[in-house]
Amino acid sequence: MSADKNLSLNLQLKNKLRQELRLTPALIQTMKLMELSTLELKEKLEEEWSTNPFLKSEEQYQNKEETDERKDKDAPDVDIDYYVDNMFGDEMSRPERNEDNVIENTLTYPETLEEHLVKQIQILFEESDERWLATYMAGNLDEDGFLQLSSFDIELTIKKEFTHIDLKRIEAIRRRFMLLDPIGVGAYSIQEVLQVQIQQQMGPSSLACRIIEKYWSDFLKLRYEEIAKEEDISFEEIKEAVEFIKTLELYPGRQYKESGNTSIVPDAIVFLNEKQEVIIVLNDMGISKYKLNTGYYEEVNNEKLFTDKEIRRMKSKYENAMFLIKGIYQRRRSIYLITKSIFQVQKAFLIQGILGLKPLTLKEIAEKVEMHESTISRITRNKYIQTSDGIFQLKYFFSSKLDTYDDSESVSSKVVKEYIKELIDAEPAEKPLSDQVISDLITKKYNIAVARRTVAKYRGVLNIPTASIRKRMS
Repeated sequence: MSADKNLSLNLQLKNKLRQELRLTPALIQTMKLMELSTLELKEKLEEEWSTNPFLKSEEQYQNKEETDERKDKDAPDVDIDYYVDNMFGDEMSRPERNEDNVIENTLTYPETLEEHLVKQIQILFEESDERWLATYMAGNLDEDGFLQLSSFDIELTIKKEFTHIDLKRIEAIRRRFMLLDPIGVGAYSIQEVLQVQIQQQMGPSSLACRIIEKYWSDFLKLRYEEIAKEEDISFEEIKEAVEFIKTLELYPGRQYKESGNTSIVPDAIVFLNEKQEVIIVLNDMGISKYKLNTGYYEEVNNEKLFTDKEIRRMKSKYENAMFLIKGIYQRRRSIYLITKSIFQVQKAFLIQGILGLKPLTLKEIAEKVEMHESTISRITRNKYIQTSDGIFQLKYFFSSKLDTYDDSESVSSKVVKEYIKELIDAEPAEKPLSDQVISDLITKKYNIAVARRTVAKYRGVLNIPTASIRKRMS
């Protein structure tokens, strides 16, 4: 009986206070708008305009806003809350905020590779620091799914905040990251992409895996007979393994790339004027011509012309249009402020090109513009800037730093990569430079503290083979 008493159930009411962060549908939509390029945003607005009567297109607004922006060197200062509030008049005429309707009427966007990976990371990476690092990797992939930063670069970037995460652990996390869907994402090269896929499907000791790991150069040059001889197996067995390899995906991010030949349209133009001042001109592309059609809303709000159900549906459309216009202004201002902050640091790039790049982290810009690092990452990933040297992704201007021996100004890792590329391009074909020789030359010529290991990592990121392979290829 005593055991039964211990197992008795009691119902109790308890108060519990906790904090949690929840994203409203409106904020989610604003974040989606932030991620779009100018060309993508224009397409989405045109699509919404064709179905939403509360969005109107007024060509006369376009020239005026473009002129105003060129005159103002500071960020556009638009009090959008005042702007929206005055459109509705008093609180009695403001449509009720139905968040369910906002979700239903929000523009839909195809899932990006980063979003697809982050969903998996939240489930598969239990430790908070590992989850943060994997998410950071997801935000630093190119459009093909290759990781743009070496593990050494990542270590330099995060070592102040995550002192307990060393190079070995970063690489271990990247290895797990490459097993996410699509398999091979986060690799440094096509060879590594194939290795990961083969190991998962056929095992690390399979013939296909040995071909990629041991005979990569012969495989690229179609020297299948030499491989068969080295492995002491028949040519047919090699051919069968090669046919399997040909079925694998070389570019993990391919399925998330936009179909068709999409032109890159710069979101802003950055240049120096005669006084050597940085000038930023946002590429409007007619986006500012879209306005809220308040006149039509007043007609819809007339109960004599429409039923209650029709009025509720129209109010929902109107609210969606309002969120769009507000999101566009917030996006415009954010891009301007981030671009301005970046080129306050990277002004030398506009004069010297790549060699003028300075070390710059997402955290530094986040602190300047008072945004979160993840927000900066999302905004810069899909935005392009036109300069006198060409069009560059806005995220290109971020890089880790390497110290100099004389304790002078630190050097961007992208500059060091450019030095490595220049040295290898100029090397004699019959005697390629080893990583150690390249390290010594950079140290002697540019006074930069770059180790042989660092050269090897950067060379791998640049998809440049080792000296021995370069010699055989020549």
